[in-house]
Order: sequence, then structure tokens, then C-alpha cells
Amino acid sequence: MESFDLQHWTRIGAMNRPRMVWLIINSLRVRFMGSDPLDPVSATEPNNYTIKIWSLRRTANYGSPHVNERPLKVLGATLASDERTVFIEIPEVQPTWGMEIKAALRGADGTPFTRILHNTIHRLQSGPANNDN
Repeated sequence: MESFDLQHWTRIGAMNRPRMVWLIINSLRVRFMGSDPLDPVSATEPNNYTIKIWSLRRTANYGSPHVNERPLKVLGATLASDERTVFIEIPEVQPTWGMEIKAALRGADGTPFTRILHNTIHRLQSGPANNDN
């Protein structure tokens, strides 16, 4: 079983898909889990995912512009047998103050949707690859 350090849950309105999203990150992949089945063609196309990371300038004031913002290349995307979980391969993933993952996909019924998820990665753990866990 893969060792993951970060988990994030997002609730999205009932009229949009997916309604629930889990985001789990380890040293090589993002595990994106939705509440509804995904179209296998759109879910496995790496170009349907854009990822960027950035640093922040810590000060006593609230807010910071993105510092050193840069994209990360998505090498592959694999849909698990549950048709709700996608493993996004991102070898350059590393701890970062800010990360944005944008997924432009289709549900199993063909309905297009776009999701943008923001997170922070404090640390990563390595683990063996296992696409169905």
C-alpha cells in the first residue's frame, strides 16, 4: 500500500460533478478521488490536468503575491478500477506553500466539468506504486 502524507477533502455543490473530492499526494503522484464515475478517455489524458506551484513571501501583513510560480509537467494519468480515482503522475512534486491542480474532465455520462483545487504540501513520503488503493 502506498504511503501518503497529505489528504484534503472538498465538498462541491450538488449540481456540479464531482460532489466530493479527495486529494492525496505522495512523492510521485496525486490521487484524485471523486464521488461520481469519470469518463475514462478524459480522465487518462495528461493534457486535461494543469498543475502549478508557488512560494509565498511571509510577512506580518496578510496576503502575499505568488513567488517563483511555475508549472509542473503531468507525465500520465491512470483511472483506477473504481472509475472515480485518478492517479496523476507528477515526478517534480515537492513541498510547497501553494499548489493549484486544474482538471478539465467529463463524467461517465459525458457531462464536462472543470475543478480547480488549491492546497499546501508540508512534507511528502515515498511509497510503492499501487494504482487501486
